[in-house]
Amino acid sequence: MAVTAPAVSSPVPALDVSGAVSLAGDDRLEVRVDLTNRGGAAGPVSVMGELAGNYDEAKVAGGIDAGATASAVLHFPRQVPRPGVHPLVLLLDYGPRAAAPGAPAALSQRAFLLLSLGAAAPPAVRLSAPEVSLKDRALLPVSLQSADAAAHRVRLRVLTPRGLNPERAQDEVAVPATGLVTVSVPLLRGGVPRPSRQGVLLVAETLDGAVAQASTAATVVAVEAEVDLMPHLRVPFVVIAALLLLAAALLEWRHLRILMLARAQPAPFDPGIDGTAGPSGEQDPSVQEPK
Repeated sequence: MAVTAPAVSSPVPALDVSGAVSLAGDDRLEVRVDLTNRGGAAGPVSVMGELAGNYDEAKVAGGIDAGATASAVLHFPRQVPRPGVHPLVLLLDYGPRAAAPGAPAALSQRAFLLLSLGAAAPPAVRLSAPEVSLKDRALLPVSLQSADAAAHRVRLRVLTPRGLNPERAQDEVAVPATGLVTVSVPLLRGGVPRPSRQGVLLVAETLDGAVAQASTAATVVAVEAEVDLMPHLRVPFVVIAALLLLAAALLEWRHLRILMLARAQPAPFDPGIDGTAGPSGEQDPSVQEPK
């Protein structure tokens, strides 16, 4: 079984995931991840997988054409803590082969496969979460309910694409035999574009019992557009700026007018050294009359 979270809602490639698992030698599992492109042509695709605490990565270097399917192969240790159903969590990184104007060049998408290893077991709990809107931080309420009328202790993980971050990597939740229990998971916006719709995956794995059981669900986080913080102040700011420019222009005009008036006035009379009287009729005291 495969579950894929929705990709970013813009003109981009979008990948559906399926796959199969087989033995590779005595101690290795080989997982083939099939990627079907239901959007525009994709460039190189990176596939990172995590299974029971072990990681591997593979690449589809040639990209995936629109409508085509390509495969990546991951390898993991054969031994798992308990037989049963285990989630293979996937993180897909890719981009459009030819980026459209305004479209993001790098995309991130979550998906996973459920692998039956040694035993098959139905889900122990049911998961659900509503679509939420996010500006910078939001609470995602995740509801859990027992699917078999028995109490369970589960590990809850909220898996997000790059740029959208849960504050807690996981939660340990006690699910009662009857009734709902809700866990609020804080989500923080990182580098995901505004506005966009981001797919989020939910995984719950039982921590009790001899057989591993896993439950999955998906939801969407709607990232809001950038908001003008002071729209009501825009007009006053424009008016104040215009008044300041007018005041500066008046001061400059006054300064130029004073300079022009000063240059237009005649220069004061200088009596020189010939002893002639100045404008006041007084004689220069430095000149002596002949005796």
